[in-house]
Amino acid sequence: MGRIVYLLGAGASFGERGPGGVKSYDLVKRQGSQNLEFLGKTCPDIVSGLPVISELPQRIDYVVSQVWEVLNSIRDGDMSRLAFEHLAENLEWMQQTSSKHATIDTFAKKLWVTHKEDDYYRLKHSMSVYFMLEQMFGKPDPRYDAFFAAILGNSIDDLPNDVSIISWNYDCQIELAFADYLGQRDLNAIHRHLNISAKNLMDRTDVDRKFNILKLNGTALLYDTDNRSLLDPFYRRGYKTELGYMATLPYGKSNIRNLLSFAWEGLDDAFKSRMWHCMADAEVLVVIGYSFPFFNRMVDKRIFMCMPELRKVYIQDLNPDNIQESVKNLLGDSRREPHRVQIEKRDNLNQFFLPPEL
Repeated sequence: MGRIVYLLGAGASFGERGPGGVKSYDLVKRQGSQNLEFLGKTCPDIVSGLPVISELPQRIDYVVSQVWEVLNSIRDGDMSRLAFEHLAENLEWMQQTSSKHATIDTFAKKLWVTHKEDDYYRLKHSMSVYFMLEQMFGKPDPRYDAFFAAILGNSIDDLPNDVSIISWNYDCQIELAFADYLGQRDLNAIHRHLNISAKNLMDRTDVDRKFNILKLNGTALLYDTDNRSLLDPFYRRGYKTELGYMATLPYGKSNIRNLLSFAWEGLDDAFKSRMWHCMADAEVLVVIGYSFPFFNRMVDKRIFMCMPELRKVYIQDLNPDNIQESVKNLLGDSRREPHRVQIEKRDNLNQFFLPPEL
């Protein structure tokens, strides 16, 4: 049996929403005041998982309000106040500037093509911090937990050798879900155990044919090049302590590298080689929560080119018919006759689909 490849998009980290919303505050800055004023707005109550693109503006507002709530409890003159102010200013800047564009990715692409490097790095840093905060506040999408329970054998080392996960998501939902299985929340240990390769972080995984995860957009984390390790924010030390940790994360330090990336930044040769190694004998592709956006088209073409033996595609999505057309186009672009590849659709999103070939 050939390899099974999972291709994950944002929908794979959607998780669960509460029945209502949560209060959202606006920061009022009139005549030098810095007070939080509730204006009757709400944002999605994320019980688990992460917001999708349409939910980001309100959720960023909400996270900023949480930062200011802590900030306003810190007395003037306290050195920690400066760090919180810096954190709040970066998040506010990200929300205000990106809200003028169709999506935050659109804003990022604009900064990239106009060579505004300082703002581009600031945006990526702010995005990484924001997604880390969101994952501190909530739980990971429970479907990842169920997925690991299903594919693991008799021990945490017994992962299927014929499965690869290719993810467009830069979140840590997979890592956080697996932490309870491993019995620790050390991201560096989790990356090694799951054989995770993130774009721009290729020196930490085994190339042998085994279970592995490839992150096409990098990961929303920071990397200490001196100590050759990920900076790990997920200690669960308490709400205010976690915010304090995020407030002091380095910004612009030469030895700290942001690992979040975008499709238009390209893939280096090492990552392309890893993709081919992990996918060359794939016969089954499972697409979950991924809509094949135009931004990603060149990398998506490469993914399908890396699977010359592909014979079946499963699409798990709320609207699988829309995704099917994209898959057919990519099959054609990869010089493969689409009718030779069978496509099946699944619209049940309660659990990640487990193909019978697994």
